[in-house]
Amino acid sequence: MATLQSLPPELIIKILEHSIESDLSTTLDWDEKRRRQLRSTSLVARSWTEPSQRLLWRNMAIDCEVKVARLTERTTPRMYRTETLSLAGIAVEPIIALLDHLRGVDDLVMLFR
Repeated sequence: MATLQSLPPELIIKILEHSIESDLSTTLDWDEKRRRQLRSTSLVARSWTEPSQRLLWRNMAIDCEVKVARLTERTTPRMYRTETLSLAGIAVEPIIALLDHLRGVDDLVMLFR
């Protein structure tokens, strides 16, 4: 019989993706609730920490320089890949610092006001 700890990370990611998408598909504040749920699921079991954090960092939307500063204050870059990064209303210099802390950004969306 399979236990929670014995599931492969790929299966845990699929379970998390499905549960989060179905639960949040009709909410307005989707991104914040998604982050909260993934933070919670990362505490379920050790085997769920890495898949939850991988999903947490996959798509990021940042709309103020305070969030950029929090992310860049870390001493080491994130080990998880960020596929989509959306930025709005942020100066160029903080963006450059942020990109140094993220790996593998495939899509970068920048909105200037």
